[in-house]
Amino acid sequence: MHKAKVFDPSFLNGGNEVFIETGLWRFNYNYASGIELVRLDNALKTGATCATYRITVWPHSPADLINFWEAHGGTPEAVAAFIDSVVDESKDVRSAAFGNLTVHKGEQAGIRTFSPFALSRLKPLGEMPPKWTLRHAIRALVNGQAENVRCKSYFTDDYADDAARNFRQGSLDPVALARKVIERPDGWWTSIDKSNEVYLCCHHFDSNGFRLNLTAKVADKAA
Repeated sequence: MHKAKVFDPSFLNGGNEVFIETGLWRFNYNYASGIELVRLDNALKTGATCATYRITVWPHSPADLINFWEAHGGTPEAVAAFIDSVVDESKDVRSAAFGNLTVHKGEQAGIRTFSPFALSRLKPLGEMPPKWTLRHAIRALVNGQAENVRCKSYFTDDYADDAARNFRQGSLDPVALARKVIERPDGWWTSIDKSNEVYLCCHHFDSNGFRLNLTAKVADKAA
């Protein structure tokens, strides 16, 4: 996970996802899909939304994308303000075309938007809840209350490759695992046994686990 204090033009080299603290943005430039911005001010808030902005180009031209970005301010704030000024908010599809480039504006649920700068909105568990849920698992993962976080098995359609990779068994970054569940919760389920062993799985192809420790020191969320 790449975090930065401010936007840097080097992020336009491509293949970068960067969480930018100043202004609270997620910036992602992918050669294939273009430039995406997500405003993170409402990340992890229930009942709130986060604005999203995209710039796409066809035929594919990284130079055109970068030139467009720089011509309209060269920062997330400036480019987002430009897109705000040209899209029609009254339409179901909010986009505008400029030659071979198209800008898009949308929104996504704040509760489904991850931000490393908003983890304080996920409080540590003070006691064992009467019913264990995905939300509890996420809170434990981001607050240092999950020990021995690991992938138990991961299956694809290529069993031979899965076996060669030992089914991806091994240690996992707890915040990265929490992010997967936050952003795409469909299919995820969790349970906990009497020994506080937590199972956190997506359907039955992505199986993970950790040991819950409610007395563990709360993680430094700014790290």
